[in-house]
Amino acid sequence: MKRGILILITFIVVLIPYSCEDSTFIVDCDKCYKSLSQDVNLELKITIDESNQYVPITLYRGKIENGEIILEDTTSLTSYYKSVVAGQYYSAVARYTHNGRVIYVVDGRELKIKLEKSACSEACYTIHGSVLDLRIK
Repeated sequence: MKRGILILITFIVVLIPYSCEDSTFIVDCDKCYKSLSQDVNLELKITIDESNQYVPITLYRGKIENGEIILEDTTSLTSYYKSVVAGQYYSAVARYTHNGRVIYVVDGRELKIKLEKSACSEACYTIHGSVLDLRIK
C-alpha cells in the first residue's frame, strides 16, 4: 500500500508539471532540426467563414499593450505566416464581426528554440510557441 502511494506521489511530482510543449519526454523527432536560424515562421490561425471572409490582423513584438506593431494586414487565409526572430514575445489580435457585433480574439506567447540533446538519435532543435491561435471558438 505504501509503495503504491509512493509511486503515485512520484508520478504527480515528476510528470504533471510538464506541459506537452515543454516536456523532454514528448519530442516529435520529425520536427527536430539539426540546424536552425533565429528566423522562424510564426503561424497565425484565423477563422474564415461566411461573415468573415477577410479578417484584419495586427501582430506585435511584445505584449499588445506596449508592443511594437510589426504587421497590419487583412487576410482571407486560415493560416497566415510571418517570419520573425525567435527568443521574443509575440502577440496578435484579429477583428471579427458576428451578428453586427465586433469580436476581438487575442493570443500571445514567447517564441523559443530549444536544444534537445537526448530525445532523438542526434542533438537537434525544436521550436516552441510558433502558433498564435486567433480563431473564434
